[in-house]
Amino acid sequence: MPMFRATKNGSVQLTAEEEAELLADQAAATAENDRIAEIDATVKTDTIINQLKAMTNAEFDAWWAANVTTAAEAINVLKRVVRVLIRRVL
Repeated sequence: MPMFRATKNGSVQLTAEEEAELLADQAAATAENDRIAEIDATVKTDTIINQLKAMTNAEFDAWWAANVTTAAEAINVLKRVVRVLIRRVL
């Protein structure tokens, strides 16, 4: 089925190249929306991230002291937080 674009004087049928570009743009937008939805779902179900978000500074300090006692544990927490920041903010 042919696709059209609006002009001042009505509409014009898209060329094959224009149609392919439009469809590719739509597919890219859909893929990006799906990626964002997946990230949101992952972040919302990440227990540690949700616990950290809900903590006061004092609660965070106590949690950190009790749960992060080695460099490897600190690195794992840092990786998790950075992953969320990159996916949600950047």
